[in-house]
Amino acid sequence: MQANAIHNATVVGAGLMGADIGVVLALAGIAVTLVDIDSNRLELAEARMRASLDALGEFELIAPEQADAAMTHVDGTLDRAAAVSQTDFVVESVPEYLALKQEVFAALDAEAPPAAILTSNTSSLSISALAAATRRPDRVVGSHFILPGTVLPLVEVVRGDGTSDDTMQATYDLWRRAGKQPVKVQQDIPGFIHNRLQHALSREAIALWASGVATAEEIDAVVVNGFGLRLARVGPLAQRDLGGMAMNVTIATTLYPSLSNLADAPQAMKDLLAQGAVGLEARRGFRDWGDADPRVTRREVERTLLADLLHRQRTEE
Repeated sequence: MQANAIHNATVVGAGLMGADIGVVLALAGIAVTLVDIDSNRLELAEARMRASLDALGEFELIAPEQADAAMTHVDGTLDRAAAVSQTDFVVESVPEYLALKQEVFAALDAEAPPAAILTSNTSSLSISALAAATRRPDRVVGSHFILPGTVLPLVEVVRGDGTSDDTMQATYDLWRRAGKQPVKVQQDIPGFIHNRLQHALSREAIALWASGVATAEEIDAVVVNGFGLRLARVGPLAQRDLGGMAMNVTIATTLYPSLSNLADAPQAMKDLLAQGAVGLEARRGFRDWGDADPRVTRREVERTLLADLLHRQRTEE
């Protein structure tokens, strides 16, 4: 199947990411059906989609008429079998539990047309394990979006053991058509590329915090005001080249032995969890969030990212 032959798509799971993926597909002119088991989540998903489109329009990343047109391409239903019976492309975005996702993939395999591509937005689970629940492993592939999915350009297109070249290319081309910047991940490794890099950084940050080297606020400030600014333009491997291989070999030889190799969360982190400090929703985690409204805080982060993306686009023109 070619990407330009994909006209109908189904997103199974209408949570935060499911709604965002629905927006991306709808903006590409693809008819999208959001599926969930809860009608309230479908209503919340529609509200999030409209808010995301409004934000994209406010920052001039889409024209007003594009936002209006996008929602005409979107439908919602509780009937998964009916939704996928005529679909060309499915994105599974249910909670991150292997057994649940395998159950969904087995059902999708029985309900969707034989030619349909089945993709998963899993952030860490094996694409091959999901494909094993189907009779079409050649047409199963990963499509890992990064939250907020309407803003961040990356989509990881992940090959399972049985994924065909045609499926990889059609999925890659579809996300390109939808305005994303996909990357092909050619091995089905845990966490793919994005989350392996992200968690390598967070593991070291957590280890520094747990050891009392600095507060959570100070550790975050080092990233935000230091190399984090550079990472927005220059990737870590390109930066090694800019600095010079000889210097980086010397630094690596000295530094790597002292980096965290934690194989489990440190006790201090588990203690926070036991105390109910579960993060932004509880207003306490590594940081004290005061009386912050979680929804407002997330939207403010999204708006900051939108502003950065607009600036980046304008400077590249």
